Amino acid sequence: MTSCIASRLMLKSLGIYTPTPKRKLFCPEQPHHYPAFTQCHQDLARKKGRSNNEDQPLLLDMTEVVHIKDRKEVIHEMKFSPDGSYLAVGSNDGLVDIYAVAQRYKKIGECSKSSSFITHIDWSMDSKFLQTNDGAGERLFYKMPSGKHLTSKDEIKGIHWASWTCVIGPEVNGIWPKYTNITDVNSVDGNYSSSVLVTGDDFGFVKLFKFPCLKKGAKFRKYAGHSAHVTNVCWSHDFQWVLSTGGADHSVFQWRFIPESVTNGIIETASQGKNDHF
Repeated sequence: MTSCIASRLMLKSLGIYTPTPKRKLFCPEQPHHYPAFTQCHQDLARKKGRSNNEDQPLLLDMTEVVHIKDRKEVIHEMKFSPDGSYLAVGSNDGLVDIYAVAQRYKKIGECSKSSSFITHIDWSMDSKFLQTNDGAGERLFYKMPSGKHLTSKDEIKGIHWASWTCVIGPEVNGIWPKYTNITDVNSVDGNYSSSVLVTGDDFGFVKLFKFPCLKKGAKFRKYAGHSAHVTNVCWSHDFQWVLSTGGADHSVFQWRFIPESVTNGIIETASQGKNDHF
């Protein structure tokens, strides 16, 4: 199984790599000025592999399986389906291409109803549906793997999402402060087991909200550290940590998640607490 993909990478072609242990790690070439956040399948995701020498990390040789270039604009978002059968690739062309893993990443579907560049995508738990966000503030739904546009509200209501990284939708209405626009929150990631949502925004903050976060002005905790906008946030596979990447500061932060029941701290609302601490 192919194990490594890049989320929010500004690349114009897609390289799929399979790791072989105990050799040098290699990732697709990318512009040095645009920080990217790499996400891997859970079998290798955020796992500290070790060689016989416990002080040396296990390095991987990323062997290219297939090279694809179907779009002119940059790739902005990629995710494998939960069952591992498909790979969805969203680009600044406003399209999401669907590739079949077992057929050497043959393109088998296309989602084409967005009027702007693709910003976020999520698969349903049964790998039969995909939701997308785009630069125009649209949230759209598609049947997989064909990419047929889904408009039935009853059918949409019954979908259970395997992940939640979309910034648009009633489930995340409360993450938006007053007077902000659609570009101010760059990334979110939902933690279903603890009912918590983490966000990264243009103001340099990492925030925690209750999830789902339905009402405007929802309470939150905010954490500072990045010196510029936060480009991406992601939970670890065990939901014990949050990783965040900075823009101009070119940094990766690791945050330990401590449930509210442990801390008993004060949670602030969107209109309060410029002097909060953590």
